[in-house]
Parts: sequence; C-alpha cells; structure tokens
Amino acid sequence: MEFQIRTDSIHRGSDGRWEVKYTVRYGNGRKPYSGCITADTYDEACAAAARLMSEGSDLSCDRAETMTEPGTYGDCLDGWLVFIQPRVKESTFIRYRNIVDNHIRPRLGCLSIQQIGTSKMEEYVSELLRDGRLDRMGGLSSKSVSDILTVVKETFRYSVSHGVEHFCCFDRLSVKSYNREMRVLSRQEELAFVSVLKEDTDRYKAGMLLALYTGIRIGELCALKWSDISLDDGILCISRTMQRLQKVDAPDGDVSRTHIVITEPKSAAGRRLIPLPQPVRGILSEFRAPGNAYLLSGLPSSYVEPRVLKSHFKRCLRQSGVRDANFHSLRHTFATRCVEAGFDLKSLSEILGHSSVKITLDKYVHSTMEQKRVNMERLFPTENEFLPAENETLAKNHAK
Repeated sequence: MEFQIRTDSIHRGSDGRWEVKYTVRYGNGRKPYSGCITADTYDEACAAAARLMSEGSDLSCDRAETMTEPGTYGDCLDGWLVFIQPRVKESTFIRYRNIVDNHIRPRLGCLSIQQIGTSKMEEYVSELLRDGRLDRMGGLSSKSVSDILTVVKETFRYSVSHGVEHFCCFDRLSVKSYNREMRVLSRQEELAFVSVLKEDTDRYKAGMLLALYTGIRIGELCALKWSDISLDDGILCISRTMQRLQKVDAPDGDVSRTHIVITEPKSAAGRRLIPLPQPVRGILSEFRAPGNAYLLSGLPSSYVEPRVLKSHFKRCLRQSGVRDANFHSLRHTFATRCVEAGFDLKSLSEILGHSSVKITLDKYVHSTMEQKRVNMERLFPTENEFLPAENETLAKNHAK
C-alpha cells in the first residue's frame, strides 16, 4: 500500500506558536487527511516536519493503517489504560488509573496530543507543584509530580507507537526533588515503645515487635501464615503481601468500592528468607498456631488487614508517649539500627528485600543526631582538649 506524508507549510500562528501543516495520502482509495501540528519554536517545527517527511518512506503498511486522524489526549489515555491493564499488577494499574483520572485527564484530556508541546507541559508541571492537590490546599510533592510525568511519557510513547506523533521535549522537563526526612524512632522512643509492646503482649503486639526487629512491611506482616515461620530453624519466609485496593470494575450499586488482595511481593528481591533473633522467636512461640493460620489472627479463615493493624499501632504509640509516627517508621528504625550496629550493607539490603544496596542507602538508612554526635566527638580524643599532648608539642615546634 502506498503511504505518503507531505508537509505543506511551516508558519507562525496567531498565538505565536509555529504550525506544521501536512497531508497524509494513503493511495488505496481512502480520502487524504490534512492536519496541523504545533510547536513552541521554529527549530521544533522543522524537526517535526523532518520526522513527518521520513514517515512517508519509512513507515510500514501496518503502522500506516493506524495513522488516522488523531482524537483528544483523553482518547489516548483510555487506549493506554486498556493496553497496560493486563501487563501490570492490579495495584500498579489502579495507581496508574488514579493518576490519569485525578491529575492528567482533568487538565490535559480535552487537548489533542499535538497541542501539548514543551511549553504546555512546563506550564502543567508548574500548576501541579503550585495547586495540584485534590483538596486544593496546595501543590503536590516533587515525587508525586515525577510519578505523573512518568505516566505522561508512557502515554505519549503509546501514541507514537500508534502513529500519532508528539512534539514535547521531555528532556527539558525536570522536577527538583527534595529528600523528605523519614521518621526514625530515637533510642529512647524505641525503648518506650518496646516496653508497651512487652506488657500484656497479644498477637498484634507480637507482630509489631516482629516488624521492628526484621524490617518487614505492614502488608507482608498481615499476609504472614505460620507455614512461613520456622521457630526451630529461626527462619522467616516472606512470599506474600496484603493490601486493600480499589475494585477495578465495581458494578453499579456495589457498596464496597475496595477489596483485600494478597499477592506475591512486587519484585523478585521481595521474596526472601530472614533469620529470626532468639528473643523474637521466644515471643512468637507463645502464639504458635497451625500452619495454615494467619500469624496476627491465629485462624486460617480470617486475617487482620493493614488498616486494622495501623489502628492498634497508633494506640500503642500513644500509650508509650512517643510522638506520632507511621507503621513504616519501624522499618526505617530497623535499618538505621542495623547500620549503627555495623551490619554489612549487602546482607541488610537482602533482609529488607531491596534489589540493590544503593536503594538501602538512599531510602532507608538515616544517620541519627546521636550517631552524628559520636562521629564529631572522635575529633577530640581527650575531653576539653583541642589537641592531644603529643600533637600540641609538634604544633609548638612547627610554630618556631
């Protein structure tokens, strides 16, 4: 089948942006299609024209069939979601869909892909950082905006694969990231919290102690069964995680919009074996149950979901007098204590279920003020002396 794209003109439009008018001729009796692509600069317009000219000789017949009159970006978003759903985990798809429905479609969905150039995307990023929150109480974090841009890039890549080009230079789009300080319990806070957990210990408190001394995530803890625990060998096997997700296709009239999902960990590194310290094994042994029973409930037919465990965690936190923290702080605290104790980082990375040591260092290992103080004091081996005696003598001789 003959397929040809011809650029008819390049000129500046009334809004100051550059326009590339083109004609698509299919050569099989189909009516030619004329279109217009906008660009922010003349150089971008020329680059767009060059790409369009190469389409006429380089595109395969199959791809030519998909080069139809483009609809809105919202249509592209719908197509991408249908494409991606069977290729990712349910939790990932729901996160993508929420990003599309909450942040991308309302602001960009009515535009054509050709209207979303670099300047438009720069404006869009600024809007998200300024007032992108759904409650209109401020802007989104740089991490959230970066996640949104990742989805936008994927949808644009999807549009290109279906013959609809875009002229947004994503290399020019960057979001300055700030490392948010993660909550780590101090030594005093940890002692106070553990003291509460050891008083009238129940299954919930035993689970919290397990999280504090192994670094497992709350979803992994809730999905644990006794078949995953070998007290004799002192081994904990992590092979599942639990989370509450929105239903993908909830029928009309369905009162419950969410459901509990138990799946494998999100990565191969998440499946791991963790040695159990002897004190933790002693506490768990008091609640031993059949292998098919869940650790936190002691029953095979019922489980404790993450939001219920979070409620118990907050109650224990208040009883201990420790300032507010989230359950994930137990994981941060575990990683920090391991580094302070001199763990080799490779072992720690594997215990935490990370695919690389860099993730462990960048995300979960935090230097406390106590550790910084110890390191600073190493500069002064003798209290109240700026220089040890022998070094002071050398300094006087040097001065002479």
